Amino acid sequence: MRKTTLSLVLAAALPVAALAANPAQNLVEKLTQGQATIVKSFPGIGNLEGFVVKPTQGQGQETVVFVDKDGLYLIPGPVINANGENATQLAVKQQITDPMAPKVIQAAAKTHWFAQGNPKAPHQAYMLVEPNCIACHMLHQTIQPMIKSGQLYVRWIMVSFLKPSSEGKAAAILSAKDPAKAFNTDEANFNTKTESGSINPLSNVSSEIKNQLKDNMGFMQKYNFISTPVIIYKDKDNKAQIMNGFLPGKAMEKLVDTMTTLN
Repeated sequence: MRKTTLSLVLAAALPVAALAANPAQNLVEKLTQGQATIVKSFPGIGNLEGFVVKPTQGQGQETVVFVDKDGLYLIPGPVINANGENATQLAVKQQITDPMAPKVIQAAAKTHWFAQGNPKAPHQAYMLVEPNCIACHMLHQTIQPMIKSGQLYVRWIMVSFLKPSSEGKAAAILSAKDPAKAFNTDEANFNTKTESGSINPLSNVSSEIKNQLKDNMGFMQKYNFISTPVIIYKDKDNKAQIMNGFLPGKAMEKLVDTMTTLN
Protein backbone atom coordinates (compact mmCIF):
# COMPACT_ATOMS: atom_id res chain seq x y z
CA MET A 1 0.00 0.00 0.00
CA ARG A 2 1.35 3.42 -0.97
CA LYS A 3 1.02 6.38 1.41
CA THR A 4 0.92 10.14 1.19
CA THR A 5 3.22 12.18 3.40
CA LEU A 6 0.46 12.75 5.94
CA SER A 7 1.66 11.78 9.42
CA LEU A 8 -0.09 11.16 12.72
CA VAL A 9 1.26 12.20 16.09
CA LEU A 10 -0.66 10.50 18.86
CA ALA A 11 -1.92 12.98 21.44
CA ALA A 12 -4.87 14.27 23.45
CA ALA A 13 -6.01 17.74 24.46
CA LEU A 14 -9.72 17.51 25.20
CA PRO A 15 -11.16 19.72 27.97
CA VAL A 16 -12.01 17.96 31.23
CA ALA A 17 -15.62 19.04 30.84
CA ALA A 18 -15.89 17.13 27.56
CA LEU A 19 -14.15 13.96 28.71
CA ALA A 20 -13.74 13.12 32.36
CA ALA A 21 -10.09 12.69 33.29
CA ASN A 22 -8.94 9.14 34.04
CA PRO A 23 -5.56 7.42 34.25
CA ALA A 24 -5.77 6.17 30.67
CA GLN A 25 -6.57 9.63 29.30
CA ASN A 26 -3.89 11.19 31.47
CA LEU A 27 -1.26 8.87 30.00
CA VAL A 28 -2.25 9.80 26.44
CA GLU A 29 -1.95 13.48 27.34
CA LYS A 30 1.37 12.99 29.11
CA LEU A 31 3.03 11.05 26.32
CA THR A 32 1.79 13.12 23.40
CA GLN A 33 1.88 16.66 24.76
CA GLY A 34 -1.26 18.07 23.17
CA GLN A 35 -0.34 17.59 19.52
CA ALA A 36 -3.62 15.80 18.77
CA THR A 37 -7.17 15.53 20.08
CA ILE A 38 -9.13 12.69 21.59
CA VAL A 39 -12.23 12.37 19.43
CA LYS A 40 -13.90 9.79 21.67
CA SER A 41 -13.23 6.88 23.97
CA PHE A 42 -14.76 3.41 23.80
CA PRO A 43 -14.55 0.15 25.75
CA GLY A 44 -11.51 -1.85 24.76
CA ILE A 45 -10.70 -5.49 25.33
CA GLY A 46 -9.62 -6.84 28.70
CA ASN A 47 -8.10 -4.10 30.82
CA LEU A 48 -7.70 -1.74 27.88
CA GLU A 49 -9.57 1.44 27.06
CA GLY A 50 -9.76 2.58 23.45
CA PHE A 51 -9.34 6.11 22.12
CA VAL A 52 -9.95 7.58 18.67
CA VAL A 53 -7.38 10.34 18.21
CA LYS A 54 -6.50 12.80 15.47
CA PRO A 55 -3.79 15.48 15.01
CA THR A 56 -4.64 18.97 16.18
CA GLN A 57 -3.13 20.46 13.01
CA GLY A 58 -3.55 19.57 9.36
CA GLN A 59 -5.72 16.82 7.93
CA GLY A 60 -4.00 13.82 9.45
CA GLN A 61 -5.85 10.56 9.69
CA GLU A 62 -7.83 9.55 12.74
CA THR A 63 -6.56 6.39 14.36
CA VAL A 64 -7.09 4.15 17.39
CA VAL A 65 -4.83 3.62 20.39
CA PHE A 66 -5.36 1.43 23.43
CA VAL A 67 -4.30 2.30 26.98
CA ASP A 68 -4.52 0.13 30.09
CA LYS A 69 -7.05 1.45 32.58
CA ASP A 70 -4.35 1.97 35.21
CA GLY A 71 -2.65 4.46 32.90
CA LEU A 72 0.69 2.62 32.74
CA TYR A 73 0.94 1.56 29.09
CA LEU A 74 -0.10 3.04 25.73
CA ILE A 75 -0.26 0.75 22.68
CA PRO A 76 -0.17 2.75 19.40
CA GLY A 77 0.09 -0.32 17.15
CA PRO A 78 -1.77 -3.58 16.56
CA VAL A 79 -3.37 -5.40 19.50
CA ILE A 80 -3.91 -9.08 18.70
CA ASN A 81 -6.64 -10.93 20.56
CA ALA A 82 -6.76 -14.60 21.56
CA ASN A 83 -8.36 -15.52 18.22
CA GLY A 84 -5.44 -14.04 16.31
CA GLU A 85 -7.52 -11.06 15.16
CA ASN A 86 -6.14 -7.54 14.93
CA ALA A 87 -8.32 -5.79 17.53
CA THR A 88 -6.91 -2.39 16.57
CA GLN A 89 -7.88 -2.89 12.94
CA LEU A 90 -11.35 -4.02 13.97
CA ALA A 91 -11.73 -0.95 16.19
CA VAL A 92 -10.68 1.37 13.35
CA LYS A 93 -13.38 -0.16 11.18
CA GLN A 94 -16.07 0.06 13.87
CA GLN A 95 -15.17 3.46 15.31
CA ILE A 96 -13.88 5.36 12.25
CA THR A 97 -14.47 3.74 8.88
CA ASP A 98 -18.02 2.42 9.24
CA PRO A 99 -19.56 5.67 10.55
CA MET A 100 -18.14 7.74 7.69
CA ALA A 101 -18.76 5.21 4.87
CA PRO A 102 -22.25 6.49 3.86
CA LYS A 103 -20.88 10.02 3.41
CA VAL A 104 -17.86 8.74 1.51
CA ILE A 105 -19.86 6.77 -1.04
CA GLN A 106 -22.11 9.78 -1.67
CA ALA A 107 -19.07 12.01 -2.14
CA ALA A 108 -17.39 9.46 -4.42
CA ALA A 109 -20.30 9.79 -6.86
CA LYS A 110 -19.44 13.48 -7.27
CA THR A 111 -15.75 12.93 -8.08
CA HIS A 112 -14.34 12.82 -11.61
CA TRP A 113 -14.46 9.07 -12.14
CA PHE A 114 -14.41 6.96 -15.28
CA ALA A 115 -16.02 3.58 -15.70
CA GLN A 116 -14.84 0.16 -16.76
CA GLY A 117 -17.09 -2.85 -17.24
CA ASN A 118 -20.77 -3.56 -17.67
CA PRO A 119 -22.90 -1.00 -15.76
CA LYS A 120 -25.41 -3.79 -15.17
CA ALA A 121 -22.82 -6.02 -13.48
CA PRO A 122 -24.03 -7.52 -10.18
CA HIS A 123 -20.93 -6.29 -8.32
CA GLN A 124 -19.84 -2.65 -8.42
CA ALA A 125 -17.38 -0.34 -6.67
CA TYR A 126 -15.50 2.93 -6.68
CA MET A 127 -11.73 2.46 -6.59
CA LEU A 128 -9.34 5.29 -5.71
CA VAL A 129 -6.05 4.76 -7.57
CA GLU A 130 -2.75 6.41 -8.55
CA PRO A 131 -0.91 5.78 -11.86
CA ASN A 132 2.42 5.00 -10.14
CA CYS A 133 0.97 2.92 -7.30
CA ILE A 134 2.14 -0.70 -7.33
CA ALA A 135 -0.70 -1.89 -5.07
CA CYS A 136 -3.14 -0.25 -7.48
CA HIS A 137 -1.39 -2.10 -10.30
CA MET A 138 -1.86 -5.44 -8.51
CA LEU A 139 -5.51 -4.58 -7.85
CA HIS A 140 -6.08 -3.61 -11.48
CA GLN A 141 -4.53 -6.82 -12.80
CA THR A 142 -6.35 -9.04 -10.32
CA ILE A 143 -9.84 -7.75 -11.11
CA GLN A 144 -9.56 -7.57 -14.92
CA PRO A 145 -10.94 -11.11 -15.43
CA MET A 146 -13.92 -10.22 -13.23
CA ILE A 147 -14.55 -7.07 -15.27
CA LYS A 148 -14.20 -8.88 -18.60
CA SER A 149 -16.59 -11.63 -17.45
CA GLY A 150 -19.28 -9.03 -16.75
CA GLN A 151 -19.32 -9.67 -13.01
CA LEU A 152 -17.68 -6.42 -11.89
CA TYR A 153 -18.20 -2.77 -12.81
CA VAL A 154 -15.65 -0.23 -11.52
CA ARG A 155 -15.68 3.54 -11.31
CA TRP A 156 -12.03 4.54 -11.12
CA ILE A 157 -11.15 7.73 -9.22
CA MET A 158 -7.73 8.91 -10.32
CA VAL A 159 -5.42 10.87 -7.99
CA SER A 160 -1.77 11.92 -8.24
CA PHE A 161 0.72 12.34 -5.40
CA LEU A 162 3.42 9.67 -5.47
CA LYS A 163 5.93 10.96 -8.01
CA PRO A 164 6.63 14.04 -10.14
CA SER A 165 5.34 12.09 -13.15
CA SER A 166 2.05 11.20 -11.45
CA GLU A 167 0.12 14.30 -12.46
CA GLY A 168 1.10 13.98 -16.12
CA LYS A 169 0.20 10.28 -16.19
CA ALA A 170 -3.10 10.82 -14.40
CA ALA A 171 -3.86 13.66 -16.80
CA ALA A 172 -3.06 11.47 -19.81
CA ILE A 173 -5.58 8.93 -18.52
CA LEU A 174 -8.33 11.40 -17.66
CA SER A 175 -8.02 13.36 -20.90
CA ALA A 176 -8.06 10.29 -23.16
CA LYS A 177 -11.07 9.54 -25.35
CA ASP A 178 -11.30 6.21 -23.54
CA PRO A 179 -9.85 6.68 -20.02
CA ALA A 180 -10.35 3.02 -19.11
CA LYS A 181 -8.31 1.95 -22.13
CA ALA A 182 -5.64 4.53 -21.25
CA PHE A 183 -5.50 3.18 -17.68
CA ASN A 184 -5.07 -0.33 -19.10
CA THR A 185 -2.12 1.03 -21.08
CA ASP A 186 -0.62 2.47 -17.91
CA GLU A 187 -0.90 -0.89 -16.17
CA ALA A 188 0.01 -3.18 -19.08
CA ASN A 189 3.75 -2.56 -18.83
CA PHE A 190 3.91 -1.27 -15.26
CA ASN A 191 7.52 -1.30 -14.05
CA THR A 192 7.38 -3.12 -10.73
CA LYS A 193 11.06 -2.40 -9.97
CA THR A 194 10.69 1.37 -10.18
CA GLU A 195 6.98 1.30 -9.32
CA SER A 196 6.07 3.37 -12.35
CA GLY A 197 3.08 3.26 -14.67
CA SER A 198 3.86 2.89 -18.36
CA ILE A 199 1.65 5.57 -19.92
CA ASN A 200 3.48 8.62 -21.27
CA PRO A 201 2.76 11.64 -19.06
CA LEU A 202 1.28 14.78 -20.57
CA SER A 203 3.77 17.64 -20.56
CA ASN A 204 1.06 20.28 -20.70
CA VAL A 205 -1.93 19.58 -18.50
CA SER A 206 -5.06 21.61 -19.22
CA SER A 207 -6.67 23.66 -16.48
CA GLU A 208 -9.79 21.49 -16.78
CA ILE A 209 -7.86 18.29 -16.02
CA LYS A 210 -5.84 20.01 -13.30
CA ASN A 211 -9.10 20.97 -11.62
CA GLN A 212 -10.44 17.43 -11.94
CA LEU A 213 -7.34 16.05 -10.25
CA LYS A 214 -7.54 18.77 -7.61
CA ASP A 215 -11.14 17.80 -6.87
CA ASN A 216 -10.23 14.11 -6.65
CA MET A 217 -7.33 14.86 -4.34
CA GLY A 218 -9.66 17.01 -2.25
CA PHE A 219 -11.95 14.00 -1.86
CA MET A 220 -8.99 11.85 -0.79
CA GLN A 221 -7.78 14.40 1.74
CA LYS A 222 -11.22 15.26 3.14
CA TYR A 223 -11.75 11.68 4.21
CA ASN A 224 -8.15 11.20 5.34
CA PHE A 225 -7.24 8.44 2.90
CA ILE A 226 -3.47 8.39 3.25
CA SER A 227 -2.82 5.62 0.75
CA THR A 228 -4.07 3.98 -2.41
CA PRO A 229 -5.92 1.94 -3.41
CA VAL A 230 -9.18 2.56 -1.57
CA ILE A 231 -12.23 0.47 -2.45
CA ILE A 232 -15.69 1.92 -1.74
CA TYR A 233 -18.78 -0.20 -2.26
CA LYS A 234 -22.14 -1.38 -0.88
CA ASP A 235 -22.47 -4.84 0.62
CA LYS A 236 -25.41 -7.19 0.09
CA ASP A 237 -27.24 -5.47 2.95
CA ASN A 238 -26.90 -2.22 0.96
CA LYS A 239 -24.53 -0.86 3.61
CA ALA A 240 -21.63 1.33 2.48
CA GLN A 241 -18.19 -0.16 3.09
CA ILE A 242 -14.62 1.06 2.74
CA MET A 243 -11.53 -1.08 2.33
CA ASN A 244 -8.02 0.32 2.24
CA GLY A 245 -5.40 -1.60 0.30
CA PHE A 246 -5.28 -4.65 -1.92
CA LEU A 247 -6.28 -8.27 -1.38
CA PRO A 248 -4.49 -10.88 -3.50
CA GLY A 249 -6.13 -13.57 -5.62
CA LYS A 250 -9.05 -15.46 -4.11
CA ALA A 251 -9.37 -12.98 -1.25
CA MET A 252 -10.17 -10.24 -3.76
CA GLU A 253 -12.70 -12.47 -5.48
CA LYS A 254 -14.40 -13.09 -2.14
CA LEU A 255 -14.56 -9.36 -1.48
CA VAL A 256 -16.09 -8.70 -4.89
CA ASP A 257 -18.71 -11.37 -4.18
CA THR A 258 -19.88 -9.31 -1.18
CA MET A 259 -20.50 -6.23 -3.35
CA THR A 260 -23.85 -5.20 -4.76
CA THR A 261 -24.72 -2.42 -7.21
CA LEU A 262 -23.94 1.22 -6.47
CA ASN A 263 -27.38 2.59 -7.38
